[in-house]
Amino acid sequence: FVNREARAWPDEGAARRGGVSAFGFSGTNAHVVLESSGTERAEIEAVSGQSGAPSFVLPVSAKSAGALSRALVALADDLAGREEAGPGVLASVSHTLAVGRHHFAHRCAVVAHDRDDAVRLLRAAAEGEKPRKVY
Repeated sequence: FVNREARAWPDEGAARRGGVSAFGFSGTNAHVVLESSGTERAEIEAVSGQSGAPSFVLPVSAKSAGALSRALVALADDLAGREEAGPGVLASVSHTLAVGRHHFAHRCAVVAHDRDDAVRLLRAAAEGEKPRKVY
């Protein structure tokens, strides 16, 4: 069915599927199918240790591997040095990294649920490690 207004999509433990379509001028169209297996909530709790904890994607890119490593360390240092480090800060940083700058060939993304998690994962990625939640 076509959903014509915002409404809840309850998680009943079973797979959920939905399609999102966008139609533009001169035949520009896009369609994506989303699927939820119903196990994400348990996976989030297992990874984060928190029920329903939000996660933030921190994408970082650079022109070279060395520059990427330095950028990861700089971001970790910046986050570690902030007095205010709540979810709003990570949401803002995540948004800016995703849409506020050019993306280069050497890339890394970290999925973190709080500042300490982000700092730890960013530093590990800068050292060339690939722990869970570093891509």
